[in-house]
Amino acid sequence: MFPNLLLVFVSTRILSLACSPSGTSFVCSSAAPSIKPVTVLETEDKGANLVPGNLLLWDTKTMKQQHQFSLDPEPIAINCTAFNHNGNLLVTGAADGIIRLFDMQRYDCAMSWHAHSGEVYSVEFSYDENSVYSIGGDGK
Repeated sequence: MFPNLLLVFVSTRILSLACSPSGTSFVCSSAAPSIKPVTVLETEDKGANLVPGNLLLWDTKTMKQQHQFSLDPEPIAINCTAFNHNGNLLVTGAADGIIRLFDMQRYDCAMSWHAHSGEVYSVEFSYDENSVYSIGGDGK
C-alpha cells in the first residue's frame, strides 16, 4: 500500500512517532535493528556504544518522506520527539544525552544542548512553551 513507508519500518527499529498538530505530517525516529551488526559510535563522556539513527519527516496524505533531518555531530538514535502547539518547533531527545530543537519551517536544528550524561528518554514542552522538560537515564 505504501512501499516507501514499509521499507523504513522493515529495515529499521522505530523509536518514536509524533504527529504534527496540523495533521499534515509526522516525524519518525529510527535506529539500526539490534539483530544486525551495526557500526557503533563512541562518546567521549562514558565511551558507550551508541547505535546510529535518523529522523524523518513524512507527509500523512501521500505517505512519502519529505525530509531527513541532520543530526549533528553524528547520526544518533533519537529516543523521543514532541511538537509544540502549532507544529513550528520539534524537540527531540537522543541516546547521546543531547536535546535538539528543530525549526520546522526551515527544517534545521535551531539549538541543541547536552542535557543528560545518559540517554534522554522523554521530552515535552512546558505549557507556556518557554521551557523543555526531559527525563534521562542519569536520573535527572
